[in-house]
Amino acid sequence: MGQGTIREAFMTTPPQHPNFVSIGVSGGIGSGKSTVAREICVSLNAQHINADDIVSELLQREGIVNEIISALGQEVCDEMGALNRTQLGSVVFRDESSRLLLEQILHPKVREIIFAEISFLAEQQPNLVVMLDIPLLHEGGLDKLCDFVIFVDTPEEQRSARACERHGWSIDHWQAREKMQMPIASKKSLADAILCNDSSLSALREQVELLVPRLKSLTPRTLSSRWPEN
Repeated sequence: MGQGTIREAFMTTPPQHPNFVSIGVSGGIGSGKSTVAREICVSLNAQHINADDIVSELLQREGIVNEIISALGQEVCDEMGALNRTQLGSVVFRDESSRLLLEQILHPKVREIIFAEISFLAEQQPNLVVMLDIPLLHEGGLDKLCDFVIFVDTPEEQRSARACERHGWSIDHWQAREKMQMPIASKKSLADAILCNDSSLSALREQVELLVPRLKSLTPRTLSSRWPEN
């Protein structure tokens, strides 16, 4: 069943919120959070919930796109009047008020989808393990969903190089995005475990495997008992 179908199915089914385990991943931009998330999903047969994928899906919905354009203006559109994600990024990362407006539109919807998706999956899968891959995990309060948070520790030079190569960013743009997030030291201090991602994928996998027994020992809880109020 596709992700969109999961979310649609949930909307017609009252949630019962069975117990499940939730693991979060944090780190700086370009640290390799999604790589760690995928490796843990393989090791634990966990469900990967990626907030960036949810945002990409939302930006394909006509109603949400129109709401964004109405709030931020034609500056975020291409010459045909359609939303241009590159221009949208440029606007919100140089103007704080525009960023806050965009977050007010998207963040509640992202949270609603995450809640719906976990609720549906927990009802369908006994012993569910969810891997939360959310860039603003702590900033958005969604770390409260987690039974365990992993920080991916990667040197700044490697992080900036990876992110700029992947997204076509300049160093200045990467730095601007970094400054909008919680400081690296603060994220690190909130983690239950730290993985070092400064060399090979095989070295990272070895660290994940060493962590697996701790993750398997986590006690499942209901979604309603951990969902953040704000």
